[in-house]
Order: sequence, then structure tokens, then C-alpha cells
Amino acid sequence: MKKRAVSLSITLVLVLAMLLTACSSGTSSKPTSTPSDKTSKSTKSIAEQRKQLKGTLNIWMRKGEGEGGKPGDPFYDYIHSQFPNLVLNISPDKDWKDITKGLASGDLPDIFFWEGPVPSILKTITKDGYAEPLDSYLDKDPKLKNSFIPSLLESHKVDGATYGIPFDVMPVAVVANLDLFDQANVPYPTNDWTISDFNNDAKALTNKSDPQNMRTGLARNIDVEDYPRMLNFYLQGYGVNGYKEVNGKKVSNLAEDPKAITAIQNYLQTYGNNYATTLSDAQKKAMGLDTSIWDVDWEKGIAGMFVASSWAVPYDQTAKSYPFKVGVYNVPKGPNGRNTLVDEIGYSIYKGSKNKDLAWQFLKFMTSQEFRDNAYTTDPDTGGKVYPFKYDVNRYAFSTQYGKEIFGYGIPPFTTQYKLNDEFKTLYDGFNEAAKNTNNSYVTPDLLKLTQDVNSGKKQLVDALKEYDNKVNASHVLDNPPSW
Repeated sequence: MKKRAVSLSITLVLVLAMLLTACSSGTSSKPTSTPSDKTSKSTKSIAEQRKQLKGTLNIWMRKGEGEGGKPGDPFYDYIHSQFPNLVLNISPDKDWKDITKGLASGDLPDIFFWEGPVPSILKTITKDGYAEPLDSYLDKDPKLKNSFIPSLLESHKVDGATYGIPFDVMPVAVVANLDLFDQANVPYPTNDWTISDFNNDAKALTNKSDPQNMRTGLARNIDVEDYPRMLNFYLQGYGVNGYKEVNGKKVSNLAEDPKAITAIQNYLQTYGNNYATTLSDAQKKAMGLDTSIWDVDWEKGIAGMFVASSWAVPYDQTAKSYPFKVGVYNVPKGPNGRNTLVDEIGYSIYKGSKNKDLAWQFLKFMTSQEFRDNAYTTDPDTGGKVYPFKYDVNRYAFSTQYGKEIFGYGIPPFTTQYKLNDEFKTLYDGFNEAAKNTNNSYVTPDLLKLTQDVNSGKKQLVDALKEYDNKVNASHVLDNPPSW
């Protein structure tokens, strides 16, 4: 995903958290209640329970993220009103790789935020023992647990245990420029379309007969350097696991799996044919496009489809309109159904934390529908209120303007049926549908590179897959996944 696409969510969440730093003199590490309190916890309101929480939490954010705040800011006042006795110490230039260093110094988090492709991050933090399983907390809080889209929460599991909680999710879908579908006289996709439909549409949308006015089926989204969104849904659609079990160990077996061979062959029909690949730099220059913009063919309305997420939906904040008619559709299905990847901003609790119960109380608030509906800030330019996480009839895009900056982000991870305006609802519904079909798989850059070598004629598919299997098995990467 684009870095810009999620920076507001992380920044504002950081502001929310950091505003609480040193806001209380309480230092207890566990939730406490006053001795005179004779009312049972079960009968107290949620607000009362929060106000009685006392302690200190250490929060780690990804490198390069983080801003401060001060009393009087609405974010500060809102959070402080909920947790008046909670102190948060924020370290904005950390990530989970720093936990290893912190083991020696004792500088360790209670909660850490992360951003990116869910499966690869979860494999990293569980492999290294960084994350606490959260199922015992979720099972005791069925209201919160049941508020999440079931398959989305399920995708946060590794070996049956849940290690993360979603805050802002960006499920991969197919964003379509429906104006180009109209030009090419191609019927619009539906959420029930197939991989064959997708391949045929990519072919029908492409027209390179006029060098000054070309059209391509797909925007740039299938290079090794980019996330493996497209190849993943082909493999998932054909039911490819990518491994077999041998003596309790996972062994890569793509070369001997007919489903894997068929899936990649179908993928190469789209990737490998000229009608469905991104325009070359030379072709873009001939059309007067700025080749320094990585997705210029999409932004300028040259590409018919973009396998991407909410950040790829174009919206002109000044004109308050879309540059072309946009549709959002589930990734196409194959013989074994459909599944898709999800990028997100998520939370985990550090396994070594001594304040896990307190961390959970704060975590479940930050990931609640209540938070999304009520958290707001003030626009520094207009002085008006901005509700960056709220979805209602006043929202028209997956982006918002905060001061002079424009940011985009994902959708809420909940089953909530939002009341949205008609224009925005159709786009939201497309991503919401995709979020119901997320999975915990991941295509490696090595596998993407392999498909390019096959496409260019450097290697035969089965031979290349054997080479890939041997490399994966020699490194035991399936049992010891690399850090993201």
C-alpha cells in the first residue's frame, strides 16, 4: 500500500495515545478500585470502570511515526475523560525488531502498533515470541469479539491463536474505472465474477492501437516490488496451500501440485499477455504521462482495473468528486472459491508485558466502535471538527482533509451496517465484502520473481517451481518465516 494511505490513521491514533502521556500521577501497574467502592464491577458502567483504571503503559509505534498533543485538544480531552488515571509512555520510533535489543535494557512495550500485510507481520511477531495470545481476553468479552467481521478476525490467528486486533483494515479488492468499461462496451463486474471473467475483462479493456490514446486492462500492481495481491487470489482461487506436511514439517510442494501449476498458468495469461500488463515507460511518455508517478496510468484514467484497496479509490478533495466512475468488487473466485489479502493498522500486546490486563482494557477501547464514532480533532485551518474514523452519510470518500494534508485509510473492521450516502455506499460495500474473504496466506517476492522469469522465457514453469521448492525447503522458511 502507499505510505500516504495510512499515515493519518497512525498519526491520529498516536496523537490520541500520546496526549495521555504524564496526564496522571497514578503508577500502579494493575487496574485498581478504591477501598470504599462497594459496587461490584459487573454492575458498574463501562465509563465507571475505565475511570477506576490506574497504571502506566508503554506503547511502541513504528519508526518515523508519532506526534504530540496538549490539554485542550479535543482528542486529549476525549481520551482523558475516559481514562483520567491512566498514564501512557509513547516511543514513536520503535518497531518489534527493537524488542530483541530491549530485552537487555529492560526497555520494553506493553502494546505495539503495526502496519502492513497481516499474514507476514503475524508470522514475524509470533515466530520471535513478541505477541501475547488474545483469545482468553476475547472469549471473556463476546460483545467485542462478535463486533468484528468473523473471517477478518480469524485471519489474525497463527496456529489457532489470535495475536492481533484490527483497527483500520484495507482488504484487497478490484477497483474499477467504470468509464473505461463503458468505452470498451464491457459489462461491469459483479461480486460473483470468476477468474475467467477477470482475465477476459483485462483483455477486452485493453486498446493499444493508438499510441497517443492507449488503454490497458490493469494498473501497475503485479511487479515484484509491489505487494503480491493478484497472484495471491489466483492461488487461493485454485485452493493452493503451497506446502504439504511431512513428519510434522511443512514442505513446499508447488512443483508437484497440479492446482498450483494451473493457477500460475492462468495468472500468466493475464500478467504475461501484452493486453493486461501495465504500459511501459516509453508508452506512457508517448501519451504525455509523468512516469515518475508510480500509478499514473490509474490516476489519469488509462487503466481499467486496479487490484488494490481503499487507498486506490481516487477522490478530488477540492472538487468533492471522483475523476471517473468508480466501482469496487470482490476479487474473482476460482474453482475452490475466493480469498484475499488484507493490509491494516493493528495492535498486539507484548508477551513479556507485566501489565497485560491493563493493556487489554485500553486496547479494546481503541479498537471499539464507540471510539470510531466519538473520537474527533480540530482542523487547524478551519477550526471545525473532523471525525477521521467515523463513517456516516457525510462521508464521500476513503480520504479526508486535515489541515492542508489529504490522507486516505481503510474501513472499520466491524459488522456494523453503516448509514452511508448512496454514492459512497457502493464503494464501501465492495471493500466490506472483500473483508469477509480475507486469509492468512502470503506470496513471497521470490515466487513473484519466478513468474516473471517464466513469462520472459528464461525458465519453464515446472522447473522454476522445483527450484523455488528446493530453496524454500533448504532454508526451512515455512517453519521459520522471515521478518517482514
